[in-house]
This record gives sequence, C-alpha cells and structure tokens, in this order.
Amino acid sequence: MAKVRKTGNTANTSTCIDNSSGFTLVEVLIALTIFAIGILAIAGMQITAIKVNSSANVRSVQTDITASILEEILTWPVSSFSDVVDEPWTFNAGDESILAGGTYSADYSIDVDYNGINNLILVEVDVQQTNGLRRTSSATGFKRGI
Repeated sequence: MAKVRKTGNTANTSTCIDNSSGFTLVEVLIALTIFAIGILAIAGMQITAIKVNSSANVRSVQTDITASILEEILTWPVSSFSDVVDEPWTFNAGDESILAGGTYSADYSIDVDYNGINNLILVEVDVQQTNGLRRTSSATGFKRGI
C-alpha cells in the first residue's frame, strides 16, 4: 500500500507516492550475478565429475580384464604349465577392443617351481591400455601343482 506524503511548501502543495518497499534494479542485478557465479561453479564441478567417472570406468574395465586373464590361466591343468616370460595374451579372435573400455594389450609370465619350491606355480598378468593414458594393471596368482 502506497503512503502519501505532502511536501513542505504549503503554498505549492503536491503529493508524492512513497514506494519504498521491494527491490531496486541494482539489488536484483547483484543477486543475479552472485547466482550466475554459483551456477558456473556447479557446472565446472559437473565437468570434473564426468571426466573422473570416465577414468574410473576405464580402470574398472582394465582391472576386470586383468582378473579374468589370471583366473583363466589358473584353471589350466598343471601339466600345461612351463616357464614363460612376457608371453603375449591373445584376446578372442585377436580383437583388443573392449566395448566402452578402450583398447588393451596383455602379457603373462609363469614361473614353475617358484623360489625353488616344487609344484608352486607363480602367474603374473599385466594389461596395458594402448590408447589414452597407457596405464598398466597387474595381478599375481599362485597355483599349487600336486
């Protein structure tokens, strides 16, 4: 509700409407600027989160591939093991691309009678990312031959 006030000169009386409630244009512009800066900061955090999520996905796929190769080698019969060093792993049909995970190469090493212990087989698997950051994931397993 507007207040009516009279000016001080009684000879020339006029009325002014006093609208002192609400926000000025400057206050609104300052509030919008602060809001925009906050939204830009949130957008920057979102971009960082997307990049980190993508990197975590690649690492997860690579770790899964490493574990799968190690598990497969450990299922081989003991009679098929012999000492090998950095033997390349052949993926299915020679395709090194993994859906949504990048491109990888892998190799494995087998040490029969590890550290001079009869029938203790050491298996080491290394999986390298062949594109992107070229990270390496390694896994080690043992098998007891009887």
